[in-house]
Amino acid sequence: MTYLLTALKITLKTQLRRRRFWLVALTMLLAAEGTCWLLRTQEQPSALVEVGVALPAKGGESFWNGLVARDSALVRFIRTDADAVRKNVSTSRWDCGLILPDDFDERLAEARLEDMICLVTGPGSTVYPLVRETVSAVVMELATPVLAKEYLRENGIDDVEIQLEPMARQVDITMVTLDGRPINAPALAAKSGSRLLCGCVALILLLWILVTAMNLNLWMETSWFRRLRLCRGRLCLLLPRLLAALLIALAAGGLVLLTAGKVGGALALLPYLAAVGGWALLLAEIRSLQPIMPAMIPLLTAAAFVLSPVVLDVGRLFPALAPLTKWLPLTLYLKAGEGSIAAAVGLLAIAAAGAAGAWLVAAAEDGFAPHKKTKQSGEIA
Repeated sequence: MTYLLTALKITLKTQLRRRRFWLVALTMLLAAEGTCWLLRTQEQPSALVEVGVALPAKGGESFWNGLVARDSALVRFIRTDADAVRKNVSTSRWDCGLILPDDFDERLAEARLEDMICLVTGPGSTVYPLVRETVSAVVMELATPVLAKEYLRENGIDDVEIQLEPMARQVDITMVTLDGRPINAPALAAKSGSRLLCGCVALILLLWILVTAMNLNLWMETSWFRRLRLCRGRLCLLLPRLLAALLIALAAGGLVLLTAGKVGGALALLPYLAAVGGWALLLAEIRSLQPIMPAMIPLLTAAAFVLSPVVLDVGRLFPALAPLTKWLPLTLYLKAGEGSIAAAVGLLAIAAAGAAGAWLVAAAEDGFAPHKKTKQSGEIA
């Protein structure tokens, strides 16, 4: 234990003096701050598409009430005057605008619907087709009684009171989670952004630990390792270097996620790095993997990104891959960061399996206790 702590302390000091650590940590911090800024921008009310509406001096209240009833999470109508509509649309502050004529109510009463409303657009207008459809729906709802009376009058039916049922909205979309809980678009976007940030941090840390495993595999070929090997077992020599890399990864990743306000993601790094570290130790122990390790690292990282639900849940698109994607460490980390205790336990189980495999390989190479044999033969222990 004394050797392990001393070697860990020396390795940590060596790693912290390297520019590589500070470069990776700074890169992750900048990426996290950029992602958080994008998420905050999406959550601001100004993300709504604003449409100005200029009503006449008298009348138009029924039209305005119909528009307000169709406000959504994407479009918001603002009551103003014609000059403000033209000014704000021309400067792209508003997406588009509506200007009603002074005789709007008279035209509506006479069912004169041609060129009834002026739609003002600018160079940055994008959603005006949606606004146009909404305006058409409101106008038709208001003009339906007039058109119905005109039709009956043309067919010789007069003095008939027309009562129409309120027009229902044609489309009503409600989003729910798999367990039936309702969600809205901003909440869904925030969750996706949070998962993307945590997933990217976890991928960078995975790459860090895999490179550490490759370096450990190469270090076992050095003369310095062979000399230390006379006194200590393989695991005892490899663990301090791997633990130093894991502690640095935990500090860097935790700092990034805590800065972004992702406390759950930061806590989930503990079982995640344990799982990744256990299997990295096993890879470092298998010396026959040394020639292919440089090619394995990018392949494993890319596979983790594609198969894990960082951006897209491949397991739902291809059910045959679901058992594989379900037990990937990155998938379990994302679930653990969202509060799943079962996922955290799964990560610890994966860590135990990797550590057990590394111990078996080391025991086979060491003959279970090589340093004791050297003591009995009178060699330096």
